Amino acid sequence: MINKIYSVKEKKELLPVAGIFIIFLLLCVMYWKVDYLLMVDSGREILIPSAILKKQILYRDIFNLYGPLAYYLNAFILGVFGVKLNTLYAAGAVCSLVLIYSVYGIAREFTGRLTSFLLVEAAMTLCMITGNLHNFLFPYTFAVTYSISAYALAALFLIKYTKTGTAKFAVLASLFCGFSVACKNDFWLLPPILLFTVISVKPLNKTNMLKCAGAFLIFPLLSLSALLLQGWRPSDFVNTCAFMKKFLTGQSFIQASVTYGMYPNPAAFLPSVVSFLKMASISLICYLIFKIPNNFLKYFCFFCAVLLLAAFVNFSVRDSQFCYLPVLMLFLLIIDFKKIYTDKPLFLLMLLALGTTPRTFFGFSVMWGYGIYTFPVLFTAFVIYISNRTGLKKFFVFWLAMLACVYSLFNAANRIIFKTDRVAGNNDCIYTATNYAIPLNSFIKYINENTRKTDKILFYPEGSMLSYLSGRPADCNYYMLHEHFTEAAGIENVISHIRAEKTEYIAFVQGFETPIFQKNMVHRLQFFEFVKNDYELIQSFERGKNRIDLYKLK
Repeated sequence: MINKIYSVKEKKELLPVAGIFIIFLLLCVMYWKVDYLLMVDSGREILIPSAILKKQILYRDIFNLYGPLAYYLNAFILGVFGVKLNTLYAAGAVCSLVLIYSVYGIAREFTGRLTSFLLVEAAMTLCMITGNLHNFLFPYTFAVTYSISAYALAALFLIKYTKTGTAKFAVLASLFCGFSVACKNDFWLLPPILLFTVISVKPLNKTNMLKCAGAFLIFPLLSLSALLLQGWRPSDFVNTCAFMKKFLTGQSFIQASVTYGMYPNPAAFLPSVVSFLKMASISLICYLIFKIPNNFLKYFCFFCAVLLLAAFVNFSVRDSQFCYLPVLMLFLLIIDFKKIYTDKPLFLLMLLALGTTPRTFFGFSVMWGYGIYTFPVLFTAFVIYISNRTGLKKFFVFWLAMLACVYSLFNAANRIIFKTDRVAGNNDCIYTATNYAIPLNSFIKYINENTRKTDKILFYPEGSMLSYLSGRPADCNYYMLHEHFTEAAGIENVISHIRAEKTEYIAFVQGFETPIFQKNMVHRLQFFEFVKNDYELIQSFERGKNRIDLYKLK
């Protein structure tokens, strides 16, 4: 019976596909509702959609760097399946699977099943399904996971179109390209690459070009319509642009962008060189092990190397591990341009991989930065290019197997060693580091016992997850008060807004890895002086360096 349904090739494909899914499920079990840095860039993703769902706010009235599409999609999902963290974790899991199998599909266009499987497994265990600040199950913003997943789908269909010339693949690529840029504009290079492909690499006729244009515009127009239906006018657009100009040119934002690689960062040069040399050394050791003729000795050395790397070198969690990757990829594309260009699918893959990197090009970070989201596509393109151009495909299978084993072993050990505790409130819960959980639980308990359900709490510099778990209304205009926002909004305007709203409580969050002690002392001192004059300290909750000071309106 099965022979009538699947070809031989398709039956063989079931094993790696099923293997990927099993590993994915195991990782989900390990990290479901686990957030090691609960107070950093966390909670907004349930706070804003649930407020939209309850009709407490309109998206047009809040400041957000991302378009409304992802937030209205999440509001819809929460409305159907319930306002719970589990709902968004499930959405994150589905989104992760889309990216995982898209990357696997891309790899299969160029290489074998085992290499493709190991590529995906390494990416999953290194940075996709983890308890770090940024991950795919519950990202700092779903706009980025929706966007990069759609990007990967668009890349897969575009490569298929280049190989087959089938117009439907170009239309599908256009559709997901539009969804990607509508969710987040960081991947602005995708539309030009798409246009270049359908005009120059594999030209389309006019009819199919119009179909592609229509498919591309569907989601951007839906996103714009959501704003227009809320009464968004040209004057609002002008005001938004003015605010964004202040935001993007502010000193704090530029400093943050340099740190995360959007602008040239001299400090990233040495870590990049060290990282490259470290990976080159590890790869050389791996190659020497690969060349051992005795299989027993070879795999014994392989096993020892995996244990040593996972236990002692700990290179799998270094922020700089692959920080050289975007620059190296561009360098390879330039010096090998003539040969790469003759292989149109590979050339397109290299372009698409580099198209994910504008925000991280000068400081790619795999564990604690934005590079987490772009790593799967970029790493896949890098491995495929290197293995194809060097002719060392069997070695790179061995190399990937070592990386995948190291990442898996370290990930499992890290989850066992790193102690977490439950933080509960608002009929929901999440798990975080024990030193964080103790003061957070004390804070939620105090709020439940000593405040009214209608009392508003503002967190400085941020605390969206506590807003949700405490069950108290949040001011979604000011769910985050980092300097890059207060610089653009003006600290005086922020203070005036809080006074006008008569916000009952202000909570100062210190520690928890939050950047409260920022460089603009004038802003910070001005805000502290306002709180000192208008509010009084009523309770503190602390554990080690982690502390929350709660102030009440006088």
